[in-house]
Amino acid sequence: MLQKQLLLCLFSLAAALAQTDDTKIKFNENGSIEASGAVAGAVLIVVGLLFTFFGRKLIKVIIFLSGWAFVAALSLTVMYKVRAPTDTEEKRALIYLICSMALGLIGGIVAVALYKVGLFLVGALGGFAIGSYILTWSSVGIFKEKWAQITFVCVLALLAGIIILVIEKPVVIMLTSLQGSYSFFVGVDCFTKTGFKDAMVSVFSDLNRIDDINKKIYIMLGGTALFALIGIIVQFSTNRSPPRK
Repeated sequence: MLQKQLLLCLFSLAAALAQTDDTKIKFNENGSIEASGAVAGAVLIVVGLLFTFFGRKLIKVIIFLSGWAFVAALSLTVMYKVRAPTDTEEKRALIYLICSMALGLIGGIVAVALYKVGLFLVGALGGFAIGSYILTWSSVGIFKEKWAQITFVCVLALLAGIIILVIEKPVVIMLTSLQGSYSFFVGVDCFTKTGFKDAMVSVFSDLNRIDDINKKIYIMLGGTALFALIGIIVQFSTNRSPPRK
């Protein structure tokens, strides 16, 4: 019941996000979504808190969202590669977004139905988050070549996806806490405008590369790690196996 209510809540937040003017949703030429504003920040903060402190308890919801996010992002990227809308084709961009969201729903349902596949996606997206987090620490990039950055992140995503299938509970707790913390601080950045969100996105973008990682961004990175650690501790303490009688 809780999981159904949470899904309904997330869909309501998404609807509000789409209908509110201050979200300022934009698309870059690669099909990536750039969101800022109060509503977008609020959604990211709420989702981040749920992931950070309830990731294990809401594993089916996490799997659904992971399948949805993966398929939606993949389909949106493919659409933009086939025919990217121009700056004046806002309707086409909106149609692409709606179609990718619809396809994402199918992906989420399939991920829940195929539990192991969905669990692998949770791990893979967690590995992607770890890779992005590590790369964000350097303004020049740990790897200067784009292929090296992509390979680094893909290897981490693959490893995390495999490990979560072998050691499910502790890995789910750690990865969901990190993903949630990442989402939370990106949401906070929608209000504080420290540049953390831009630095994260710029890791894989030559066009928008942040040349200088300032003190505020380092504070946000440190806060992300600390908040994730708190989430891990809370989740482990609230997901203990009952003592055997």
